[in-house]
Amino acid sequence: LHWLVLGLLMAMQAATASAQVACPPALKPAVQEAKAVRLAAEMLSRYHYKPTPLDDALSSQMLDQYLKSLDPEKLHFLQSDIDRLGGIRTRLDDAIFAEDLRVPFDIFNLFGCRAAERLAFSRGLLQKGFDFQREETLLIDRKDQPWAATEAQLQDLWRKRGKNDW
Repeated sequence: LHWLVLGLLMAMQAATASAQVACPPALKPAVQEAKAVRLAAEMLSRYHYKPTPLDDALSSQMLDQYLKSLDPEKLHFLQSDIDRLGGIRTRLDDAIFAEDLRVPFDIFNLFGCRAAERLAFSRGLLQKGFDFQREETLLIDRKDQPWAATEAQLQDLWRKRGKNDW
């Protein structure tokens, strides 16, 4: 009877964990960080050996590089997430000079939530097991691939990765 109760409790805990994915605590920019970024931007655009103005073009490149550094293999964000960020593409420079780092921190916090969702999904896959009779392929190097358009596509990618790792 004890084993039955323990098994039911574990099953309920697993169901609850998969139903509710908790995002990590949201990070917020400190005043000192915003001032430091503004000063660094001014120094690089004025006093660097090859001064580069912090403008809309560089702002766009910064966003691309930031997303690439967070999710280089395009395994966490969806295309809809990237599309939503398109509106800020040319405004990062203005935000830096205004000492407003909410956007980069919001992107990082979104990444943290997506990573937690993927972890919970992967753990659920381990409980279900994998079908090794089914022949599938997995592209390991995804940096030149497009972002997943749907949650189902991303879950299929993670299922294949889990199967490959297993």
